[in-house]
Amino acid sequence: MWFSNKYGWSSSSNLGDVHSSDTAVWLGILDGLPDFQHFTSVQVGDGAYTSFWHDHWLGRATLMHSFPALYSHSRQSNISVAKAISGDSLSLSLHPRLTAAATAELNSLAALISDVRLSPNRRDVRHMRGLPSTAFSSAISYSLSFSHLDDDVFAPSI
Repeated sequence: MWFSNKYGWSSSSNLGDVHSSDTAVWLGILDGLPDFQHFTSVQVGDGAYTSFWHDHWLGRATLMHSFPALYSHSRQSNISVAKAISGDSLSLSLHPRLTAAATAELNSLAALISDVRLSPNRRDVRHMRGLPSTAFSSAISYSLSFSHLDDDVFAPSI
């Protein structure tokens, strides 16, 4: 509870926001957050532990990449799904005077979100992206991080 209140989503802050009281260790953890979000996707329950813009939870890409003009107007880029979807409306904390492109994206996003229903009694479930039956693991994430590299020819000798 303490960790979640200090560093997670709360009424006054969002996971990923940087604060003057953050330690070097916490800032290092935040540096790894984009990789974590890249390798995972989320089946949303209550939306409390899913990033609206940065997690893979709706569609094939993150909403940040699907709606870049609208994202550029966001004043809370680290907002959770639960905070962004309140009732039947979007609460995105956008800068005023959206561009025409951002307005068009907002309309498209609103249509996409209209079918989303949060389940307050069910927690979000994170799994390896593309493998919905495989829970996140640091071992799998590590393997995926280096899968593009050739095997070291000296590894068997070592």
